[in-house]
Amino acid sequence: MSPKEDISEKWREIQGEIVKYGEFAQATYDAFDFDSFSEYCGSCRYNENRLFDKLGLNKHGYKVTKYIYAMSHIDLPRWLERSHLVSLGGQMEQILKLDGIHRSALPLLTAYEAASSLPGLHVSIISFDAPRVRNIAFRDELHQMGIKTLRTVGKQDLVPRMPGLVFNESLQKFDDITGTLDWVYTHVGAELKLDVWSSPYLKHRFNALGFHMLETYLHLVDGFHSKTSTFRSDGRRDVALVNKTCDMLVDELRIPHFWYQLANKGLECNEHGRWVKPKRDPEDIPFPTSQTHTHVIEMQENYGLIPLFSL
Repeated sequence: MSPKEDISEKWREIQGEIVKYGEFAQATYDAFDFDSFSEYCGSCRYNENRLFDKLGLNKHGYKVTKYIYAMSHIDLPRWLERSHLVSLGGQMEQILKLDGIHRSALPLLTAYEAASSLPGLHVSIISFDAPRVRNIAFRDELHQMGIKTLRTVGKQDLVPRMPGLVFNESLQKFDDITGTLDWVYTHVGAELKLDVWSSPYLKHRFNALGFHMLETYLHLVDGFHSKTSTFRSDGRRDVALVNKTCDMLVDELRIPHFWYQLANKGLECNEHGRWVKPKRDPEDIPFPTSQTHTHVIEMQENYGLIPLFSL
């Protein structure tokens, strides 16, 4: 495990604790209910007082302050179409998972919104495997607003190369010929590039899913010392975590692939000897218990619960 000292009072000084922030992002995946047969599909499995305890992250000195309810008016994803909680007719609401608040394009857009609304607010971003978001003008404006960004990207990961695989910020060196290309996609901030091949614990073969997994990134960050040094062997994170949801570890380690799952895949034996979906504790139900069943289903169709961490 990573160091567990309380850093909540000095987070501005040591925001380079990349692994720690990555573990917070990973927590939103581990606690998210992806089960399309679950009564609470699309919500967080635990309330804000239990989340860190259930995921073994209770010694960081942080606390969950609230859950974000977010919606997106786009086609329903296939994994949710199988759920018995939603109607399959017409344009549907998608439960939007904010990607751990550290991944995807959302951190940059959220930072821009916050800095625009509250001038002088200190805004810093640590992102993992994020794609390009907008153009050069957007990048320059973020810089002028004082937003600090550290992008952690994998050399083998395809997502950080998108969009703009060909037309991107690298074309700036040809400005004398092409002129300023304001329409091309560009990355923002400083970059920490990690190489899968640097780790002796990872398979050296193409694995698009494994390259993009956050646990792979955290393993590489934990073993990173410098661009010129080898992978450090005294890393603190358990190597087995890499294979939680992929197949990246060398077979010699004898770690099962995709090993992270609920006991008995979420079923439990009740007092009648029947294997059933368990009922959640009342405090972990993501909506008021006083609502009618119809209103409950309506809320489940429209809302996803995402942990927001107090930094």
